Amino acid sequence: MFRQAVYVSTELTDQPFFASALRMMGWSLIPYAQLDHALNHLRTKPSSALILHAPLEGITLTQDLVDRIQRAGDTSIVILGVDDLRDNRNQRVVPEPVTAADLATSLSALVPTDGGFVLHDLLQSDTFESFTQEAVGYLISRSAASQWEPGQVLFRQGDAGDTMFFVLTGEIGLSLGGMELPSLHSGSLFGEMSMLQGTPRSTTATALESTVLLEVPASVVEHADAEFRAVLFELISRTLMQRLSHSNEFVSSIEEAEVVEFAEGVGETVSEAIFIDESELSEGEVPPAGPV
Repeated sequence: MFRQAVYVSTELTDQPFFASALRMMGWSLIPYAQLDHALNHLRTKPSSALILHAPLEGITLTQDLVDRIQRAGDTSIVILGVDDLRDNRNQRVVPEPVTAADLATSLSALVPTDGGFVLHDLLQSDTFESFTQEAVGYLISRSAASQWEPGQVLFRQGDAGDTMFFVLTGEIGLSLGGMELPSLHSGSLFGEMSMLQGTPRSTTATALESTVLLEVPASVVEHADAEFRAVLFELISRTLMQRLSHSNEFVSSIEEAEVVEFAEGVGETVSEAIFIDESELSEGEVPPAGPV
């Protein structure tokens, strides 16, 4: 079960990325290019929120107009891309530049997550298979979404760290001492050991594409009940085991590549060593036998 939000934008160019990020948090976006069509939808199929992404063709979003839209749609509203309106009980305003993380945070503030909603993609992923709906609801309601663009560095090896991250959408690259490690995708967890142990970051983390993360501060774990912490530590243990397995495979692949490279180099050296130009031999001299 998803919560539905009606998304109105003249261009609709950002809708696919927004939809991908929000789906991991239990939201389904219904896109419309025209406001009147969106309001007709809300009259017949109520939704949890209405998202207005300015500029809308032929429409100037004033507070009076937004109030009338809110009453007509009977739903909470998130307004993207304006800076002359303010938050209130029924609306959240996100000025430019708009990110999927800002949108996710605004929706969470207007429509708090609870255990009554199945956060489909999170619960279906291997990462969250042990989590209950209530546990995921607790996690999301006390964490913050953040968006990172390609090439942005989240943290560097040796940095202090008091948060851990879940990848909602996108891809994160990890490197250790300049060596590239396997990258992380939707549902992946990282940064947990620094948060729990208070140790420096052991790797450098960089966004490889537009990526939305759920950033979990240490206080979420500290203030959680025993059941939540038990499930989280089970998840962390499983993640560490998978990471160890992947690391072993990664090291093995490097060693195999080095063996092949060494063997090829030895083969070239031997070939050079046994090659003899017979034209350089003295008359009657016999070439030495090759290796057997």
